[in-house]
Amino acid sequence: MGYHQNDSMVRVDIFRPSGKWYETIAIDMEEFYDHSYAKDAVEIATVKKRGAPLVPGWIYVCTEPYHKNAHPILLIGGK
Repeated sequence: MGYHQNDSMVRVDIFRPSGKWYETIAIDMEEFYDHSYAKDAVEIATVKKRGAPLVPGWIYVCTEPYHKNAHPILLIGGK
């Protein structure tokens, strides 16, 4: 995502159901670092940032979440 002084700011790439890139957003995951599951933490933080549920069929990718058990996350809206 580039340099940022706050390590908890992470990049989420959003793709249309066809696989075409739509946009990239930055989300703050600081309050979700100790959440039970990294996947749920990324989803909750993304929904909080966007102010709406994940769009059904759309793909959300976070390769470096800020979480105690971090690993790349792929979410599909509506599931």
